[in-house]
Amino acid sequence: MTFNPADPKQREQIKSSLTSTVEIAEGWLKRIRRRQLQVRIITTLLTIFLVFFATLIFDAIILLFSANLFSTSNSELGVNFNNYIAQHPGILYRLVGPAFLTAPIAGIAAYLFLRWRHRSQLRELSSLTSQMKKKIQEYDLQPKTNEEGFVQDAFSLMDRILTVLPETVRKRNQDSLLFGFVAFIVGSIVAGNGAVGVLVGVLVWLYFRYEANKSYEREIAKFEEQKKIYEQRKNDFLETL
Repeated sequence: MTFNPADPKQREQIKSSLTSTVEIAEGWLKRIRRRQLQVRIITTLLTIFLVFFATLIFDAIILLFSANLFSTSNSELGVNFNNYIAQHPGILYRLVGPAFLTAPIAGIAAYLFLRWRHRSQLRELSSLTSQMKKKIQEYDLQPKTNEEGFVQDAFSLMDRILTVLPETVRKRNQDSLLFGFVAFIVGSIVAGNGAVGVLVGVLVWLYFRYEANKSYEREIAKFEEQKKIYEQRKNDFLETL
């Protein structure tokens, strides 16, 4: 079929193809941003939890050395530590205070770092999608005399989106590992058994990996179908130049 860019119907086909592909990109951006927010929240809570107890353990070790509570027997060590705390109740503030200070700071730092990283990961795709939407809005207003240059610019933007989108989406499949690790910690604490925690963590990891792969395959199939339509219309247009 010879493509006639002056034909309103064929102009609409180009616009429809570009619009459909942009809508797919926008849909992925929304899903990725939603998942990124979940990852930031979970990572922040996990960081607060780990830093809090790590600080407590560190402070306790410092106390054992400074108060010379070490002994040859582990049971005696526990007794010595408990006796020292009972005799010096104010020391608890020195043990717990730093943990309550460092844990929230570490959590906030983790959240801000991940937000910066996540935004940088989506910056190019988000910028390309915004530019493409603007091009589509301007398409009907574009004079026929400048049709060739305008459409080629749009095709150039769309080609870049088609390259960046699959790469960006593919990186999100690793988030299931984080969810599995958090489930392992929660399961171990609730059940009081590391084996149960491992089982829960593996099940959660497998579930989220399955859901991520299923969603990826479904949406990529739609993406590839729309990509073929776009490339066919692009080739039809270029043959007329």
